[in-house]
Amino acid sequence: MRRLTLAAAALTAMTATPALAQQGGYGSDTAFEEMMAGDYDRAERKLLESARTDVGARINLAQIFASSGRERQAAILLRSVMTNDDIALEGVDGRILSSHDVAQTLLGRMGQAEMLASAER
Repeated sequence: MRRLTLAAAALTAMTATPALAQQGGYGSDTAFEEMMAGDYDRAERKLLESARTDVGARINLAQIFASSGRERQAAILLRSVMTNDDIALEGVDGRILSSHDVAQTLLGRMGQAEMLASAER
């Protein structure tokens, strides 16, 4: 199993789960530094390429999409994580998380946020 390092994020209510994947030395860029610095435009540009083959990058790109009102694209990316092999992700606190669990949690939070927004209308 492949391991990536994750950091806690607060991009939106959807992203209260640790899911910012740090570059793990596997030849792809997960834009960890840019996201931690709040430079989401630059992070998105970097992630668009690496998300094609890197699950951690895909999770990060999904968070950027969701935080910028592109929930549909975020959901597509998170569902694609679920179709790949489940990989181990290491949190900043040292916890090992399943890529499938992270994607499922984020999808669930997106659904909750959507339900809350509908209720407010």
